Amino acid sequence: MCSRREQSLLSVASECQRSASERPTAQEIMNICFPSAVTNDIPREDINHCISLDEETLESTEPLNGSELLQIESESLEETQLSDETMRTDIVACSLQDEGSLVVQSLQDISRFSRLREISERYLLNSNGGSSLHDIGCIPEWHYRRDFPHPGETVMAVIDGKFLTGNRGRNEMYITDSASGELLQTAIFPDSSATYDGIFISDGKIFSVFVDKGTWQLSVHTYSLTDDKWTLVFRRPPNIELAAIALTLVGDRIFIAGGYNRRMEKLANVFMFSTTTREWLLLPSMPTARCSCSNFIYNGSICYAAGVENEGVRSKAVELMSLEDYEWTSLPSTMAAGGAVRTIHGTLVATGGVDDSGTVSRRVEFWGYHQKSWMPLPKLSQGRFGHGMAVDVDGDYSRIIVTGGYDKNRHMTSTVEVIEF
Repeated sequence: MCSRREQSLLSVASECQRSASERPTAQEIMNICFPSAVTNDIPREDINHCISLDEETLESTEPLNGSELLQIESESLEETQLSDETMRTDIVACSLQDEGSLVVQSLQDISRFSRLREISERYLLNSNGGSSLHDIGCIPEWHYRRDFPHPGETVMAVIDGKFLTGNRGRNEMYITDSASGELLQTAIFPDSSATYDGIFISDGKIFSVFVDKGTWQLSVHTYSLTDDKWTLVFRRPPNIELAAIALTLVGDRIFIAGGYNRRMEKLANVFMFSTTTREWLLLPSMPTARCSCSNFIYNGSICYAAGVENEGVRSKAVELMSLEDYEWTSLPSTMAAGGAVRTIHGTLVATGGVDDSGTVSRRVEFWGYHQKSWMPLPKLSQGRFGHGMAVDVDGDYSRIIVTGGYDKNRHMTSTVEVIEF
């Protein structure tokens, strides 16, 4: 149930809606709908440019360095403990047999996207001094919520009205009430030598990535909120050096991209593990080597955005890898580098980062697929980079949450900001 303030915001949003004559035309709807569906059953001939990590490759004992091939011990593949059904994900347009829901989802996204576009137009008009009081009242603002317990909490997801956060230097995950900001429980990973490398949600399940500080062995686990129990999904063999990766689940496929090795070299490698064939493949590399990048499903592709490149350069790159043929395409770069990027209402939203002058940015922008450019939204209350970001959508109510990271003085912050529209 919405709070009184949330109901008020929804009322304002309703008053600001465009007339029926300004809604997208049928042709616009067709142009915006996802062009293709994604299937999990990819014929072998369609991925002949991917490198299979066969027995001959597995014989190597050298660790992964830069662009060298991944070495896998075949015995380690037996450690996968989740069934194929567990690995299903609620990705839009992942079934050719359900095209009806694809159209409905796209229509909903168009209606909500029009709201983003309207906010942007009113925000620009207000910035130029041309808005009326009514227009200003229709522009949502960022609001502070209660600070999180630990400065620098940057890994974040939202599930069942709860924030999930963690620090990469700790082996704890924090579960916080999304409405009150109160800490509900602390989930402590039993291996004290492992630190968090990421948290993500798939099919209503919580997945956490850990890296052992001594061996650099990477492992993925699920966590049960009700039982406070960790379950191993899979573990990479000891001779693999990877941290700050981007990990994505799509049906029976697990994708691992980027990261850095023990020598702090940023990597562009992309690997896929099939839970059906229990086989690892080396896919075409990311155009930009980087670690700690945002990653999510967008329009039938995995989108990799922002992150940190070699020499500590913060990235503006936004790159898409097709889930059909694993080919790469690029979108125009974000205005600020090293921010956080997520998908909402069929488009992308980027927050914060560092601009070209080195100033920590308050910028918020979304990808306008009609304009083929990044469009401004109301700015953050404070500039930040290296932060966490999550999107929460419930019916007509949407909000974006950012937390942690570094402020304009390069100090770790524990503040939380929310915008509702």
